[in-house]
Amino acid sequence: FPLQTIDGFGFDGEILFLAQQRGLRIVEVPIVWHHRGQSKVHPFRDTFLTLKETMAIRLNGWRGRYGKA
Repeated sequence: FPLQTIDGFGFDGEILFLAQQRGLRIVEVPIVWHHRGQSKVHPFRDTFLTLKETMAIRLNGWRGRYGKA
């Protein structure tokens, strides 16, 4: 987590990127999802922001900002 730079919706993608880069094993774990009508997520805006953060993660990786694996 010290190498994490994203604090928005893309933070988990960045952590997964760092884990994969370092050869850590990643597994999927099922969850029980409960829809809540009062969600503060805005689908269009937040999709754009997450895409922007995902591109920043890739760019940081290419630039070597996460250090060597």
